[in-house]
Amino acid sequence: MPLEYNTENRRKALCDALQRTGIGAAVTWDGIKQERVVKVVPDAMLETFPERLLMAATQVCTSDPYGWQVDQKEPEIDEQMTFTDLDKRWFRRIVFSA
Repeated sequence: MPLEYNTENRRKALCDALQRTGIGAAVTWDGIKQERVVKVVPDAMLETFPERLLMAATQVCTSDPYGWQVDQKEPEIDEQMTFTDLDKRWFRRIVFSA
């Protein structure tokens, strides 16, 4: 049975996806939510980060324990975007309960 689609589980899934991109194994929502994406993601990864994040989100969210669906749309990341913005403007719009 898939996990309930709620804010807490969605944010955990986003952190799980972020970890799969290689930006850090210890990513927690409270530790990252106010950080700017371009400050956390290494410069060498910025160009491919949207593609990598979408791939990671798809892998995480469609698997156990989540079992959700993911629209295949890469995030648009600008200089000022925080991880909270990433969740609000992208992740919650592409991830939904099956």
